[in-house]
Amino acid sequence: MRLLAALLVMFASGVNAAMPVLVNYNLNTMRRYGKCQVEMTNAPMEFFHESFDGSHTSGFAVSSEGKCIIKAHLSDPLEIRAISLSFFAGRDMGGVEWALFELDSKGNLAKKVLTHQTTVIGKPDVLQLDVPVKLKDFAFEFTKLSTDLSPAPKGSMDFRIGELEILVPNKPILYVATPNEKWLFEPGFYPFEVGAGREVEWTGWTITADGRRKQTVDGVRFSSSNPKVAVMNGAIMKTLAPGKTIIRAVHPDGMSHEVPVVVLAKGQAGVDLDVIRITRLVLNEKTGRWEVLSRRGEKQLPEKGDKVRYRAEVINIGQDTARNITAVWTIDGKMVKKEVLTSLAPAGQLVESGEFLTYEKKDPIMVHKNRAVFYVDTVWSKNRQWISFRVRAATVKGERGEINPDNNEMTIASDALCFAYYTTELGYHRFTNAQQEGLKAGGVPEEVQKKVAEAWGKRSKFWRTDPKINSSSIYDYIYRTCRAWNDQCEISRYPLTPNGITTRFRPKVVIVKEPESAAETWGEGGGRAVWADTETDVSWGWIADATFPWDECMNADYVRKNYTSCGFMWVDAPMLHEASHAHGLVDLYVCPMKNNEVVWKDEAGNRLWPDDRGGIYDMRSRWTRYG
Repeated sequence: MRLLAALLVMFASGVNAAMPVLVNYNLNTMRRYGKCQVEMTNAPMEFFHESFDGSHTSGFAVSSEGKCIIKAHLSDPLEIRAISLSFFAGRDMGGVEWALFELDSKGNLAKKVLTHQTTVIGKPDVLQLDVPVKLKDFAFEFTKLSTDLSPAPKGSMDFRIGELEILVPNKPILYVATPNEKWLFEPGFYPFEVGAGREVEWTGWTITADGRRKQTVDGVRFSSSNPKVAVMNGAIMKTLAPGKTIIRAVHPDGMSHEVPVVVLAKGQAGVDLDVIRITRLVLNEKTGRWEVLSRRGEKQLPEKGDKVRYRAEVINIGQDTARNITAVWTIDGKMVKKEVLTSLAPAGQLVESGEFLTYEKKDPIMVHKNRAVFYVDTVWSKNRQWISFRVRAATVKGERGEINPDNNEMTIASDALCFAYYTTELGYHRFTNAQQEGLKAGGVPEEVQKKVAEAWGKRSKFWRTDPKINSSSIYDYIYRTCRAWNDQCEISRYPLTPNGITTRFRPKVVIVKEPESAAETWGEGGGRAVWADTETDVSWGWIADATFPWDECMNADYVRKNYTSCGFMWVDAPMLHEASHAHGLVDLYVCPMKNNEVVWKDEAGNRLWPDDRGGIYDMRSRWTRYG
């Protein structure tokens, strides 16, 4: 909308109709592709976070205490035709003076390209350059006008919130190549480590100046700098021997991209078995088919005596093939089934499952190319049972073996609600890359785990005794989230819930193939699933292109230095709070409520219960399948 307004202003001013369409070269988007680095000085607000109204994607702030400088370092020169600034806060508070500089080889402000004063508030101020300028390393310097804050409303808002748009011709500007099983848009996650003796498909994206990407493989030439280590047959890489190589991709238009690859000897890359999901099926005696009971169906829960089947899905996120895998099912602590799987290859790339997000068969649901499925049959009991599944691969002397044993097991309640977490392909890859980068950093120290356990309440046994911090994937994160959620339900004991909240949740991660609309991965009213998947009772989601809440923690270098402070390594408490609304809970706080403002008293003014308990303080009748 803002860009359209800017272009209309240009055309109304007599700009030649043959002028190429201009779009915003969003530094926020481009830095995710590894083609742009951004530095900020004196920024009172985190740069490039979305605004609260959702209509701004590259916001920043200008301080009253000094100059705000935004430096950009690009891989290739950018042809800048116009610049749009929009300050959408403080309508009666003056404006900002700013300048565009070219940087020298040391990154210092060198040549001043232009200066301008933006005094309009609440609408774009578009400055069209008389002569386009090509810059590779440049900076914007912002200074609040001295006439600001007169009068200052209650002494607040002593900085400007604004949005910067760099308007350039919309055309392909870069090509990004990556292994299809591990999308590596950011060079910080290089090199790509892979085991010897594997075949890995590569893919790539043509990216235009507005940040849009189109998957492009046809016509792209892939090559390996060291054919003794790996060779390319079209877009398929075959790893031959331990060593290093560089995979180079050349686009038909001349753009190119290089990715360093390290091939590890067989047995040295490691295996990482991950139990990603347990599904409950019920035998339909009329059809003889095992079915997931629909939350919309006449029969939403199994009945006593029904034949029930639990299905566990396992992938290997490692780079070596896992062999002689022992799989064990237990119910209420007693082993009921044991079997051995000969081998399980690395999970590989995401492929279409044949299922779709909607009844209209839009947006395919993606699954891993290689996965194993295990089953156990039982009879439904009116009493809650605890279903556990564990896998373990055989270890061979001299080999690295299992990288992360924490995700080899999953336990669910037989009557658990299905909590589905929806994301896109890019969301899965960005999240998992960051998780694994944190895992490489060595996990969270025990003393930090203890601090978290204390902060989340002494009554919370999950965080006190079983944090299971080492996560390899988004699957591990959502499983840990469900366990923390269940724990909070158990300890939430109040007059309305004397036995705690009896509901329990089980995890399910749904990966959508880059949807036409990001909104399609969300549900109605606080995340309730509304798609063809009727198994889901409560849902939430994360779109990869969103910058909140873990933007910095998706940056490889930041993760390495700040691993223990990245929220996704623990639990997103606000997500639990909001997803609880979808289940009919008035409020669920995953924290102690000792200092909360909610005080429940009887008619005589006496406190009904101590206020040092975490969790829910009220509840209404639920409207899920449990009535």
